[in-house]
Amino acid sequence: MKTAGVFMVLTLVLLCCFSGVASEPPNQVDCSRYQRTKDPRKIPCPRIYAPVCGTNGVTYSNECVLCVEILNGATIDLKHKGKCKKIDCSRYQRTKDPRKRACPRIYAPVCATNGVTYDNECLLCVAILNGATIDLKHNGKCKGKDDCDEFPKPQKGQQIVCPLIYRPVCGTNGVTYSNKCTLCSARWTTGVNIGIKHEGQCNRKTN
Repeated sequence: MKTAGVFMVLTLVLLCCFSGVASEPPNQVDCSRYQRTKDPRKIPCPRIYAPVCGTNGVTYSNECVLCVEILNGATIDLKHKGKCKKIDCSRYQRTKDPRKRACPRIYAPVCATNGVTYDNECLLCVAILNGATIDLKHNGKCKGKDDCDEFPKPQKGQQIVCPLIYRPVCGTNGVTYSNKCTLCSARWTTGVNIGIKHEGQCNRKTN
């Protein structure tokens, strides 16, 4: 009986060990066709640009260059084909009507690769999730004047729904708007090309 009990325990231990090994995910990239040399700089990789994203968040010019890192000891793998994205929009839910997306009412500007400043990361993701081929360039405002490209232009007879954020801007028409979106809404409603003169309220004339 004792022998049988010991045998069962050993069997369970072996099953646990092998199941743990089997559960380890295999590498997503096959580097076996790339030869390892003594000098990793001399691995003959093709001179083609077919970017891939590593699990370390680094974009490699092609799969071979990623394998050079892996074959020389880097604990990384292929995350996906194409350039790595600097922004993760998976936590922002996409809806049928982009105007009803629930973004926080905070001002934490980010600059996109299209040169447009968005009031926060969520609003940038709104544009990305609705088809814009852009990414995060850097945190903070883009250099240069802002425009209205970040806001969806309403169809004729409709109005844009602006966030209730008070971040006043002074228009080139001398009118103070509660935020950049309301200025753009006025531009589209009136048909007048109103620009941003400066941030903050317009200076009031004093007698």
